[in-house]
Amino acid sequence: MLLDKITVNLNKTVEYKGKHHSYEFILLDNVRNLSNYVVGISKTLTFNIPYIQIALNDPTKLRDQILNMTSEERRKLGIRRNTLWYIKNNLKEGRQIKIYNRVMKEL
Repeated sequence: MLLDKITVNLNKTVEYKGKHHSYEFILLDNVRNLSNYVVGISKTLTFNIPYIQIALNDPTKLRDQILNMTSEERRKLGIRRNTLWYIKNNLKEGRQIKIYNRVMKEL
């Protein structure tokens, strides 16, 4: 669960030095600046970290909701049986899932 949260957050993109970069690149660039300072290449140490906006929708809550969904709940929401089956299998195998807008509205 921790790895999922880290992966989701490191893949978000923000504007950094005039271009859109992921937080993974920003972290790498700041570590590079630190190493240049430690080695003596750079005389000043500055960390440029853009504002991190936290999304309110938590994918782990959605994941738990899907994995714990019963067939009665599925029927009430109007989600097809095979759709839920494929989503659950992808979640159990650790693969990324794609939830279409119609299904997401129901959830």
